[in-house]
Amino acid sequence: MDGQSFNNREDGSSADDAERADLREPPAGPDIALIHHAVENFKKASRFELEPLAEIELDLSPQWLITGLMPTTGLHVLYGAPGTGKSFLALSAALHVAAGRPWGGRSVRRGGVVYVASEGGRNFRKRVVAARIALRIPDDARFALVTTPPNLGKDSDTDELIRQIRSQTASWESGPRLIVIDTLSRSTEDWNESSSQDVMRFVKQVEKIVDAFKAVVMPVHHCGKDESKGMRGSSALHGSADAEWMVSRSTETGPRLLSVEKMKDGPDKGRLRYELVDVPLGRDEAGEEIVTCFAKILEGPAETTPEPAKLREGRFTQEDMLVAILRTIAATEGQPVPDGSTLSAGRIVAKARFKEAVASARVFASVDADSARNSFNRAVRTLKSKGLVAEEDELLCLLEPSPAEPNAKEPPTGREL
Repeated sequence: MDGQSFNNREDGSSADDAERADLREPPAGPDIALIHHAVENFKKASRFELEPLAEIELDLSPQWLITGLMPTTGLHVLYGAPGTGKSFLALSAALHVAAGRPWGGRSVRRGGVVYVASEGGRNFRKRVVAARIALRIPDDARFALVTTPPNLGKDSDTDELIRQIRSQTASWESGPRLIVIDTLSRSTEDWNESSSQDVMRFVKQVEKIVDAFKAVVMPVHHCGKDESKGMRGSSALHGSADAEWMVSRSTETGPRLLSVEKMKDGPDKGRLRYELVDVPLGRDEAGEEIVTCFAKILEGPAETTPEPAKLREGRFTQEDMLVAILRTIAATEGQPVPDGSTLSAGRIVAKARFKEAVASARVFASVDADSARNSFNRAVRTLKSKGLVAEEDELLCLLEPSPAEPNAKEPPTGREL
């Protein structure tokens, strides 16, 4: 091949001509793929960015969805035994968030809610209707119900749920602030709740939802056979949760109790009492009455005192009962021992407050005021003589059993009651 043929092109132009033409033409546009590649490389390189101390600032964005009870983001587990009304309570909280109305005397930050009713989805509709009527929730509240159970152990189902929520709530001024998963066990397939690996797989799917909407995801779960040991299954769920609510019921007819069992960034002492109230909704096509319930939050302090029925059944003694009441008040309302006091280190309780709680729990069978007062004073003297309680200036301090007495009977805690 000679030099002339090498430099000539098929159209008869030479390589020099082509080079001169390239100089006259404007440069080609940016390579978008190359730019994306460079951006991704930058993100990877700066994944673990270090913040100097002077540049670390306080996050002033709202921290509560329900003040003192529910944070604005994260994994928030609600759990309890069957029959405690977990779903009714979750629905009540969700509707109040959707309407932006105070709940249990706490302020609420208004936001959209998606409620995934994986358990009893069809029947859940009447619960929503009943609660909407009873609580007078406006129809334009941003609340949406999902009755198809997802499998939140799979990436594909989680991704599809995120896509559908994002698509179907596009008309809301912002995405959902609360997503309820009711229940956890019905929203997962082929998993073992006692396996830490399976539970962490679920937690990672929840984290994807939290990150997608910067919202709270609240799975509804069950407690174990022993309620004092918390929720059922692997402790990995407890370890991963940002907040936990436990619901319980001391008697078949008494009110139910919500207690904050964990709050990573706040006090875990919030409590509410509630009861289930029947709501008639009319009759079905066969003429049968349609009735369901809604959770009504009760006013007043949420006391956790043992009921007299357990004493009558011989489950623990009157002395155990008194110690349990004092321990509960000390844990929830007790004050530090004042300087200069001879009382042991611990939490002190006003004697009058202890007397009030004992009367409320109907520990003594006395009917008239004088007999009740005498029974209470004798009981305090007995507790003091046994070294269980110390008293000073109308203040009481519970004394724990000595470590040298391993067989000493441990009074039941408030949760055991």
